[in-house]
Amino acid sequence: MKLFAVARRDLAAYLHSPAAFLVAALFLAVQGWSFWLFVSLANGRATQWTALRLFFGGSLLYWLFVFFLAAVITMRTIAEERRTGTIEPLLTAPIAPASVVLGKYLGALGFYAALWLPTVTYVVILARYSPGAPDPGPILGGYFGTMLCGASALAVGVCASSLTQHQLAAAALAFLALLGLLLAGAAAPAVLPEGALRPLLGHLDLPRQMDEFGRGVIDLRPLALHLGLTVCALWWATCAVAALAAAPGSGVRHACEIVLVVAIAAALNLAAARHPRRVDLTRGRVNTLAPRSEAILARLDRPVDVTLLMLPSGGPADPYEDVRSLLALYQARSPRLRVSLLGEGERDRARALGTRFRLDAGELADGAVVFESGARFRVVPRSQLARIEQDDAGAPRIAAFTAEQAFDAALLALTLARPSEICFTRGHGELAIDSLAEDGMSDLGDALRRDDATLRTLATLDHGVPPSCDVTVLAGPERAFAASEAASLEAALTRGQRLLVLVGAPIDPDGSMDPALTPLRRLGIEDFLLRHGVKVHDAVAFDPSLMSRRELAWAVDEGYADHPITRTFPGRRTVWSQARVLAAAPGPGQKAVELVRTGDDGWGETDLASVVRDRGRLAFDAGRDQRGPVAVAVAVEQAASRGDGRPARLVVLGSRDLARNDHDVSYNRDLLTAAVGWLANDDAVATLGPQTPEQLRLRLDDGQLARIFLVCVVGLPLCALLVGAGVWWRRRR
Repeated sequence: MKLFAVARRDLAAYLHSPAAFLVAALFLAVQGWSFWLFVSLANGRATQWTALRLFFGGSLLYWLFVFFLAAVITMRTIAEERRTGTIEPLLTAPIAPASVVLGKYLGALGFYAALWLPTVTYVVILARYSPGAPDPGPILGGYFGTMLCGASALAVGVCASSLTQHQLAAAALAFLALLGLLLAGAAAPAVLPEGALRPLLGHLDLPRQMDEFGRGVIDLRPLALHLGLTVCALWWATCAVAALAAAPGSGVRHACEIVLVVAIAAALNLAAARHPRRVDLTRGRVNTLAPRSEAILARLDRPVDVTLLMLPSGGPADPYEDVRSLLALYQARSPRLRVSLLGEGERDRARALGTRFRLDAGELADGAVVFESGARFRVVPRSQLARIEQDDAGAPRIAAFTAEQAFDAALLALTLARPSEICFTRGHGELAIDSLAEDGMSDLGDALRRDDATLRTLATLDHGVPPSCDVTVLAGPERAFAASEAASLEAALTRGQRLLVLVGAPIDPDGSMDPALTPLRRLGIEDFLLRHGVKVHDAVAFDPSLMSRRELAWAVDEGYADHPITRTFPGRRTVWSQARVLAAAPGPGQKAVELVRTGDDGWGETDLASVVRDRGRLAFDAGRDQRGPVAVAVAVEQAASRGDGRPARLVVLGSRDLARNDHDVSYNRDLLTAAVGWLANDDAVATLGPQTPEQLRLRLDDGQLARIFLVCVVGLPLCALLVGAGVWWRRRR
């Protein structure tokens, strides 16, 4: 075909031009430098970057050079033909203008692909020096996205070249047009208010699209955008070339053709936006929603507005981009889900939303994701989006991405027929949920109300636990429950209701020990708790490695179980004061998990008088104390007797101080709200394990880094220069 003859001629012209190899050397030097910086940043620490994700579209330098390449490669395709007058003989030959334009475009595209071919060396280097084989999905996605963006950029360059006789003018026009497209899409979320124009320009966000390709996701929307842009630009170029040999008056017909093609491309992009499709190329399909999430979204029966009330921090352990990508997945699966983002300059809007959703200044600064349906809403704080750990060098990294579980729980709560009702017992020395005093729980109450819960106080249990109570809380009783009250609580648990119990070790902080508290006072619920899988010991838990001498308190950073309540907590500190030792003691049909434990140096102190007398000088007594690690929190799930099969759930926490206003430190409140959330929700969202993002781990010494620099920054560009010199020498002869 004549089209391919034109393509072969133009590609050969590129490969026989010394200037083309000079461009190739410059391209490889810049890309090699970018890759070496990427390797240097990733060396010695684990990052959440997938292989080459930062390299592909992760910097402004990438886009500027791609646009520069597109402008330089295409500037002579038609402009030079027009300047030298060779375009007229070409058009008088039996070849259509479309074949001329498309042939020249394919020649430029072939040279562009040849420029990227040596960068496969970077993949070989990563495979050589990373402990595990890199996931091929993000690498293939990155190269696919690079070729797709390059294809549309080259089409714009060919179009610009068809409009002028001057090569430099064509290059400048193409570069400025592409740069304007980049800025329009990237700046839209930051400078435009909510409205129709913002999502329209957001569809042009090239860096975000390239980030998706670098994650290993092939999305129909950017595919439609770049293919539409390519077709429109090439059609315009065809009309411009055809007009050179056409009869006068044909300009109107060509203009109508261009408008029609643009309209068709816009319609296809609109259809792709309304019916998005994605292909996940990653090995573990980490960019695909779990079946449970799909089911929740499929039965979503009401509109839900989601506000991403946070901004990217730019740090290596920032989950912002992963959260935004996940929300795009949710939105693509359900037309009832509408997602809005917080722009850089929208501080007033952020403060208004913080007031509306009852976020204090610290919570607003930290960021959250808010799910809202009608008058009900759920707030997912940043701490529930990912589990952050430190790598070997002490730098933070995302160890597990847990946002999908948190989002599913929020959607489930909003789709329930009514808000969860949390009931608090009184009359036994429990902490008061609405008290603003230091020993009150008003802060916890505010957090629960923010999660769309209704709070209720039970003055008596004489008539049993009301069926409307989704969770009944015993917030640190200090006096015993009557036998009838304990029977009411056990009956509720047997029926499938849920129970949260905070027990503590009532020790006098002033140092005067009440003999009645030795052993610890019985609360009248120990026997029924044992029948339902939790043993309450007469011992106080201590961990001297993290214990405060002043407050008889110690902290937990890593002693958490892999359970829905505590799955996101490793690396997050909870502080335990006057904590009672518990143990899992499951019976038939019961599944008990010890949620929180002391470290190996901790133990259960049974000499309670010495707890006050000796305080920080306590020592483990092998003859009477319980050897650590010991548990201070237990969760139990068991089959219930009610007909709907709803499992009964019980959580026992060994410290009442966790809920006090003056002990609302670190992640204490998050632990309590996580426990209430697990108790209140029927759906087993917890069965969704957190995603573990691919971690790029490089361990390179100075010599290896130097060799990579020589290969990528010096060697490959030098090879291109040598080939170019050979071409120049051959042409000279």
